[in-house]
Amino acid sequence: MSFFILEIFFFLSLGAIVFLFVKKLPYVSDIPQKELNAGKLRNSILNSQWVDKLDSRFVDFLSKWLRKMKLAVMRLDNYVSRHIENIKHRTSREKTTQNILKEIESDEKIEKREEGVENKD
Repeated sequence: MSFFILEIFFFLSLGAIVFLFVKKLPYVSDIPQKELNAGKLRNSILNSQWVDKLDSRFVDFLSKWLRKMKLAVMRLDNYVSRHIENIKHRTSREKTTQNILKEIESDEKIEKREEGVENKD
């Protein structure tokens, strides 16, 4: 219940902020041109060509790096898969070996019992 009350309070506060923002929006269009020119300097720095070149180089570097990381992860996945398969084969061979040994031992015990029964007759 307290979480519900906090949600109501949060959304009412958010609504109040949006209402105040919309109410003050017409005043923003009345900003003098001198203040707008100061913003143009900031925009001209961000819109310069070196920023675009730097951005394109960063994107190229990032894409190459991500491809290399993808390749490394795929190699690691293949290594782990091969290791798991080796473990499966090893355990299956051990199980069959153990089963064969148990069968041999049980056959020997049966033969000894049969020999003991024949000797008594």
